[in-house]
Amino acid sequence: MTLNTITWIIAAFFLIGGLFLIIKHFAQKQKEESLSYTFITIGLELITTSFGTFDDKVFAFLTNTQVNTNYVQMVVGGILSILGVFLLLYIKSRIYVININGYSDYRIEKHYKDLNLSAFEFKEREIDFIRPYRKGMDSTVADEIQDIITEKMATFKAESSDKSRAYTGIAPIPFIFVAGKLLGKEKIERYFEYDKFKQSYYPLTICKKKRKPYTSLELTPPLNQVVPLTAYEVVLAVSITQQITNGNLSQFTCPIIHLAITHPTDNTIKYTDQLESYTHTIYQLLIDGLPKRFSNLTKIHLVYAGQSCLAFEVGKLLDDHRMVEVISYQFTAQSTPKYPWGIVLNGNRKGTYIES
Repeated sequence: MTLNTITWIIAAFFLIGGLFLIIKHFAQKQKEESLSYTFITIGLELITTSFGTFDDKVFAFLTNTQVNTNYVQMVVGGILSILGVFLLLYIKSRIYVININGYSDYRIEKHYKDLNLSAFEFKEREIDFIRPYRKGMDSTVADEIQDIITEKMATFKAESSDKSRAYTGIAPIPFIFVAGKLLGKEKIERYFEYDKFKQSYYPLTICKKKRKPYTSLELTPPLNQVVPLTAYEVVLAVSITQQITNGNLSQFTCPIIHLAITHPTDNTIKYTDQLESYTHTIYQLLIDGLPKRFSNLTKIHLVYAGQSCLAFEVGKLLDDHRMVEVISYQFTAQSTPKYPWGIVLNGNRKGTYIES
């Protein structure tokens, strides 16, 4: 096998491999990775062919001359390859942030300094349904918003599949649960919460203190005191940022179980292990605690006053087959009833708009 043949085999390998990677990442909606591999492929092709193309060899043979290496082409190919590799490494190191906005524009790009991030360290993907939500809620608007969330979440999952991910969001709670369920068991590495008093973002951190500076979620009354045991429906009221009262829940006629911290207040969740603990507590009640206590249970009315990161994490764990139907409701202080609408989060009626 001649050196010329080996050169052409290498060139063909680079071309076929490069095209495969370009098409693969473009199909996965990872356009920046596709561009990186385009630079690398073109660069490698320029380098391998700088020693002379097939036409150059034929011309040299006919004119009895020697093929010279095209050093300019080699240098350009090297620059393109290095640029492609640099771009690829840069993309891989970025944090992909999913930001769900349902009320107003709270983009991270306006507050990245709060989080000690540089402008080039993250890529924000916004799920924005502010405009349709302002129309007023009905089944049509609910479907429109869920379509937006479904499309945007699918894109985020695809383009960030091998990246570090972060979550933030300020939106109606039922849609936060919906978004979390769509992401499923995909991992989120970082969480950013908005402090409305300071008008800035803060990251959840790992709690390194031996004595945990946060309280656990506790049931009131204890589950073994809730009756009747024959109930088909129950209300689970989770109070973390504000206390949900029985007066708020007068529209419901089934047993009410309160799950709350000692003193609900804004921005209670500050640690990732705190988030994990609260998520585990709520999940165990939904999948095991409540169905065991109420053997006829078919429906859980979930009302929630808390930060969106917890709703998102619980949403990720909702199951269509192992859980009874869970409905999340939106609180509206000036409305009667206080929870005028909700969304079915799982099961055969998943996505159904409920009007109280």
